Formats: sequence, structure tokens, C-alpha cells
Amino acid sequence: MTRLDPTDARIVAHLKRHGRLSHREVSEALGIPATTVRQRIQRLEARKAIRIALIVDRSITGRSVAAHVQLYVDPHRLDEFIAHICALDEVQFVGRTVGDYNLFLFVSGADAAAVHAVARDHLTAARGVRDLAVSPIAQPVMHDYKMARLL
Repeated sequence: MTRLDPTDARIVAHLKRHGRLSHREVSEALGIPATTVRQRIQRLEARKAIRIALIVDRSITGRSVAAHVQLYVDPHRLDEFIAHICALDEVQFVGRTVGDYNLFLFVSGADAAAVHAVARDHLTAARGVRDLAVSPIAQPVMHDYKMARLL
């Protein structure tokens, strides 16, 4: 992906701080014509450089407990395992890693028992899983939503 030009960078920076503004409001704040703002945002979305999204507080969805899970899965079973866990509602993030573990997951549930049930029923029971470490999040301290994945 190419880097943002200065105008796109200004628009993106403004949207990061004020994501609910209309094209007209961004235009007025930055001194750029509204049609230019609209076209540039559409182009950035089409290039998948940005995504406008709604982020919902997990607690109102009944998933107030979360955990980071690290796994080592046999490499020849990794793709099959990833397909399995990506279908689970409780799994919000899956990333391949290097080091002692080859997968990192973010899992959430209604309570600690629900999170552990996912680990027990879907993770440790799966073929090819050799090691697993579950780290419940005791107290979120900070969450930077700039980390949200772009597809």
C-alpha cells in the first residue's frame, strides 16, 4: 500500500479524532471542498486503507470477560484449526505468531467459566493443539481502537 498524501493524511487524522463528522463538517474543519473529502474517503475505503466501523462495548453484548490465548498447533493442522476457530462467535481475533506459540487469540464470554469452556471444548480438544496458555484479562487499563484490523 502506498503512503497517504498530505491531504489524505489530514482527513484521516481528523476522522480518527472526530469519526462521526459528516463530509461537510470535515470539509469546513480542514478548509477542503466537501466533494474532495467525500471522494478521498471513498477512495481510501475502496483501497481498504480505512474502514469506518462501529465498535460495541462487549459488556452490553453479554461478553464482559475476555482472555488472551496463545497456542501451539502442529503446522500441518494449522489451517484446519484456524478455519475451525474463526467460526466461533467467542473468538474476536486470530493472529499467526512466531516464537513458542504459533497462534494468538482474543476470546470473550459472559463470564470466566464461558471463556474457559471455549478453551476446553474448542481449543484443547482440537486435533493438533500441543500447547495452550490462557490469560484472562483481569482489568482493562487502556484500549487503543486504532489497532482495529483493516480487511
